[in-house]
Amino acid sequence: MWPNIFKPQQGIQLMLDLLNNKLKRFILFCSFFAFCATEVFQQQPPALWFHHLGTEQGLSNPVNFYVFHDSEGFVWISSTAGLNRYDGDKVKQYHPNPEDSTSLIGDNIQSNFFEDRKKNIWFSTGQAIHCYQRDHDNFEHYYFRDSLGNYIRDDFHVFYLEKDRYIWVKVNTDVYRIDTHNWDKKYRPVFKTNFIRSSVGLDKAGNLQYIFSYYSWKDDGLEYYAIDNGEVIEKGKKFGGEALVYDLFYENE
Repeated sequence: MWPNIFKPQQGIQLMLDLLNNKLKRFILFCSFFAFCATEVFQQQPPALWFHHLGTEQGLSNPVNFYVFHDSEGFVWISSTAGLNRYDGDKVKQYHPNPEDSTSLIGDNIQSNFFEDRKKNIWFSTGQAIHCYQRDHDNFEHYYFRDSLGNYIRDDFHVFYLEKDRYIWVKVNTDVYRIDTHNWDKKYRPVFKTNFIRSSVGLDKAGNLQYIFSYYSWKDDGLEYYAIDNGEVIEKGKKFGGEALVYDLFYENE
């Protein structure tokens, strides 16, 4: 017979208690190790991977000023020799075709890209304002008339699509606000500038608040224009003679 002080079930329970204690210590050790490892890895900077696109991967030209990622996942890349669309695997090129009236007019893409609510893409070459028609995979082209009624047909630089309707475009030294619902109207410039590029600043409600013009061939800084309902209400200049501004991003706090 087993002594009363050490019955079989008590011995088994004691062994289980010892195993449980060892298991608990092992789990605690593993948890502590995992915590330390996590802290170490979190302090390490994340690895950055870059995928390079060039003419070897299908781009029409290595000179690219504008890149845009649209809502369908395509990346649009400008060039001085055609338009490029990258789908994550391959590049599709678009070029002028004299036998196709829905192809590009002009090879030099001279603006950024702007997507409207229909998911069509607005941009310009030097020879026309373009709207890429996603449903048909082709382009519509637009021109407008100046205050004298003459059609403007060159040196387009589109820099903003306002409220899904108004195209802001620089032509030579003139900046216009064009109603895409009325291309036949005679338009006068909103303002004039000798600077090459323009960017916009929006208020917290998403309304156009400022236009910034910059980038000449010397340290001229930038000009700013406060905009209200398509008209200039204030203008000024910053950093004149101090800085050569190549690009600008407006952050509204």
